Amino acid sequence: MLRGFLCKITGLSRAQMIRLIAQYRLSRRIRDRRGTPVKPEQRQCARPTTEQILRLLSLAERHTLTEDGHTVQIFDVQRTDR
Repeated sequence: MLRGFLCKITGLSRAQMIRLIAQYRLSRRIRDRRGTPVKPEQRQCARPTTEQILRLLSLAERHTLTEDGHTVQIFDVQRTDR
């Protein structure tokens, strides 16, 4: 029952889980040969991550309202500490 639960939450196959459990029983350590997972901000994907969007929005210094190429009003960004 526990093995099935571990397979479900880790995404490993039954054989992989049995190997890892046996490895742990023998050496009290688990060596994962898959390597470190890629961080979400480094992963190539079609949509930007929240961190990427927030980084872009943090670069905004002011908003300029223009009409026919002429500046009507400039809105400075007021930063708050949350």
